[in-house]
Amino acid sequence: MNLATHSAIDDHPRRLSKLFRVLLNCGFFGPVLPPLQKLVTQTRMPKRMIEDAISLLAAEGVVSLDPNGQYHRVYPAMAAGAGAVGTLTTLRTRVGVLTERNIFMRYFEIYQDYLIGLSEVFGADSIDIVFSHELVDEETKVMALDELIRAGVRGLVVLGKAESPFRAALAATEVPVVLCGNSTIEQRDFACVCSDNIFGMKNLVRHLFTQGHRRIAYYTTAAHAHDGYRHRIIGYRNAMEEAGLNAYEDFIQEDRHSPDSANTAAEIFMGLRVHKQGPTAFVCGCDREAFELISELEKRGIQVPVDVSVAGFENSLINVLSPIPLTTVDIFARDMGRMAGELLLWKMKVMQPPARVVMSSLLLERASVAPIPAE
Repeated sequence: MNLATHSAIDDHPRRLSKLFRVLLNCGFFGPVLPPLQKLVTQTRMPKRMIEDAISLLAAEGVVSLDPNGQYHRVYPAMAAGAGAVGTLTTLRTRVGVLTERNIFMRYFEIYQDYLIGLSEVFGADSIDIVFSHELVDEETKVMALDELIRAGVRGLVVLGKAESPFRAALAATEVPVVLCGNSTIEQRDFACVCSDNIFGMKNLVRHLFTQGHRRIAYYTTAAHAHDGYRHRIIGYRNAMEEAGLNAYEDFIQEDRHSPDSANTAAEIFMGLRVHKQGPTAFVCGCDREAFELISELEKRGIQVPVDVSVAGFENSLINVLSPIPLTTVDIFARDMGRMAGELLLWKMKVMQPPARVVMSSLLLERASVAPIPAE
């Protein structure tokens, strides 16, 4: 496999059309797609990409254009006695999917991929998804959970973080549950699908070694906000220790991400650079932090990767909009969604103790990392 060209997202309009199909099927949009400009604002995707995605849906017969220029969901014909078309009176099995994130929030497209992966598994089994997102705190999560239980869901998938009180509420439902993502991978209450964050980060740091870098810094915010971030820091520290190098931890921030986070990191870098002690490369806790750091460095005249290399983690969709293709680690979010779906189907048939499934990751070598010039 050519690591330089591999991407889990090869056809962006087709990926977006799959997301729209899922959201139409689970009633997120209702029976009509929002107007084009609203979709642009809501999804933060380019207008042309959205137009191409809708064209694919129309060609596949998923939506049809009415005389008023609106795209309506086309419901398949149903067998007699199965229930009213397009209503919740059908006899199909339903599962609930919950997440604290706004599904369209920039830099968090991996949650969209989780959902697409789940839909591919459940759709093949004729199971409907009831989706609830933007659950910003434990109270709203519990309220959404109660609604799903009243709706008669047979299983639950939680995308992202599940705090201890929320896990207690999940346990009280006695409905099979699978957690998907890296936020809560150390819990032992429920089955969990996550990626190998430690190995992925160690592999990324080792790649920088092969490029001649020895002063490698780790930049992140909210360093201990969830288990995945903690594991990535562990992977960085382990790789540096194994190489006999000192870790650069001046850039590890405990505070939550803010608009000033990358600015602070860039200022620290400039101070170290004056004394010729600055890192020659950064690994970042996620792609968002990498892009923001690159922007702040370039404001100060620091060119990436000429003056310093920068790498991210997760392989965010924002890579397609970046002027500098980002070296990163693909965590295969859609495959994680598929695995979570398969695991839930299994648990719905046979009760078993919680299992943690750790998915592999893949280094993607791109232009934001370059060999260090000979000194």
